[in-house]
Amino acid sequence: MKNLLILCCLATAAIATPAIKNGGVVNAASNSPIGTASSGIAQGSYFAIYGSGLGPDTGKSADLPYPNSFVGVSVTVTPTNGAAMQAFITYAQATQINAILPSNTALGDATVTVTYNNATSPTAKIRVVKSNFGIFSTGYPLGSAAIINTNTPTLYNLLTNASNSGDVLLLFGTGLGPVSVPDN
Repeated sequence: MKNLLILCCLATAAIATPAIKNGGVVNAASNSPIGTASSGIAQGSYFAIYGSGLGPDTGKSADLPYPNSFVGVSVTVTPTNGAAMQAFITYAQATQINAILPSNTALGDATVTVTYNNATSPTAKIRVVKSNFGIFSTGYPLGSAAIINTNTPTLYNLLTNASNSGDVLLLFGTGLGPVSVPDN
């Protein structure tokens, strides 16, 4: 009888740890990184997290009311002088998460971590502020301000579609400050 050699291999899938890009936690409208004049995430505002392995390959939008955990993703904000808070997830994909910072998050320096499928990222530093208004744009990351002119058929107020005296304009932004109703 011939000798029989049997090799057995255990195949394991590599689980990528979520990684937040350096300076990758920003106001979702202004995209200003920490340390710049308009940086800081306002209580109750939308913010974005950029990096890798943050969520599923295909982007998913959450339904209202926004959850603290969505498609295996959660975001924890831990203030230096306060309790850890779970952000409300509005959108998640591998390279970007959009979330809402709870209005009752303590002001000051804080850290952010992303957990995806039970793997947690290293921390990223942010500063929680009372207010820091940012205007959304029509393009990413730059473009005309997202202003709708309700008196024109094309709606967006652009260089070729300026507003006139008496027009009603709707400006889209985030970061005006905390609210007294549920953030999600």
